[in-house]
Amino acid sequence: MNHKDAQIEEQVFEFIRDFWPYASEINLTLDTTMDDLGIAGIDAEKLMESYIETFNVHFPQPFDYQKYFAPETIDIVGLIKGLFKKSDDKFYSLKIRDFTIAAKAGIWHYP
Repeated sequence: MNHKDAQIEEQVFEFIRDFWPYASEINLTLDTTMDDLGIAGIDAEKLMESYIETFNVHFPQPFDYQKYFAPETIDIVGLIKGLFKKSDDKFYSLKIRDFTIAAKAGIWHYP
């Protein structure tokens, strides 16, 4: 990894720590997920808005929060539906790695 890539990775870690104070309670790695950090609902929306502004990342298509983040509160209907979902229907919890890849490229790559 070159110096610039390492610098961007560190900036993403710093961004996550600054945005989410609870991040300091766990050892952050590239494989730490937003679900691990408990970022969901409106906090997820604020995270993505701040991330886009901070790293100037372009999103080629609309971002589907439900695909990547858990809902803010307990969703009874979603909980019941979840009992009948196949395991591959669950949301993909974004990893810090996803944020660093996009920050380096300047464009979001949908996992």
